[in-house]
Amino acid sequence: MVAALTLLCREVGWSVLPGLAVVGAVLRVNRALAARTFARQQQLTGARDERAKLMREVLGGIKAIKLQAWELAFAKRVQTARASELTLMRHVAWLRSLLAALFSSTPTLVAVAMLGMHTLRGFPLTLQSAMAVLATVNLLRSPLVFLPSVLQSMQALGDSCAPPHPKLGDFRRCSPGHSASLSRA
Repeated sequence: MVAALTLLCREVGWSVLPGLAVVGAVLRVNRALAARTFARQQQLTGARDERAKLMREVLGGIKAIKLQAWELAFAKRVQTARASELTLMRHVAWLRSLLAALFSSTPTLVAVAMLGMHTLRGFPLTLQSAMAVLATVNLLRSPLVFLPSVLQSMQALGDSCAPPHPKLGDFRRCSPGHSASLSRA
């Protein structure tokens, strides 16, 4: 990644900065979309569990339901549960497709930002510089795809270093010679 950025700096100079700004903006949008997708996925899991529980209830008491003629009432409950599940499935699919579109368009947006700034700075847009920028940005496609997950993993690592409860103390300040701070909890 450093080599590609170095090549880009050699080709377009400081015009690399708008491309990096685009990457930063895409990462922020990605984070928000990923958080929303995760929340919807959790809701979808709950809705699936609720519908499965309802179906077990229906299948377990099918004789009583038939005997009491409760088919329509239970069918309505199952249809309502399934409708909410389908709505959540649509939301998750929509968010995932939005994330995929964002990822696939990021290299193009980065190249446009870099070449646009290069042109605005008064430099001619030659075929040689355009192709060099496009080829180098395409080299960054894979790292750009994995960068959000690497950053989320780093954030999760930082969160896991925090103590789970205030009474447990700060383990990061504990050294092997100071075990007394652990025994106070």
